[in-house]
Amino acid sequence: MLQLALTLDADLAMAALEQAREAELDLDAFVVEKLRQVLVGAAAAPIGRGNEEWLTKAVERARAVPVGQEFKLQDLFSKDEWKQIPSPTVFGREFRKEVEPDLAIHVRKTPQNQAIYERR
Repeated sequence: MLQLALTLDADLAMAALEQAREAELDLDAFVVEKLRQVLVGAAAAPIGRGNEEWLTKAVERARAVPVGQEFKLQDLFSKDEWKQIPSPTVFGREFRKEVEPDLAIHVRKTPQNQAIYERR
């Protein structure tokens, strides 16, 4: 990883610090996320504390799964939506933290290392 030093105007630095705080990210992570959004595209923003839209959608969709039914996280999204998630592994960890133990439980993994949940 390359370490980079930036010189910012005071107003820009304060705005960045405030937005990073609101996103619950440290300044480094916030700047990296913003650069990624600009250079790679907004749809490729990483999942995490600063971008909870996908996680909220996943939890809402998991609530719609019938009680007792098994599902994979990927099943809750269309193929196009799933392609927009830059790190399915990180996203899966965040999802599991959100849903266990009340909404769903992790029951096993597929041979492809995908978590299988059971709706509670």
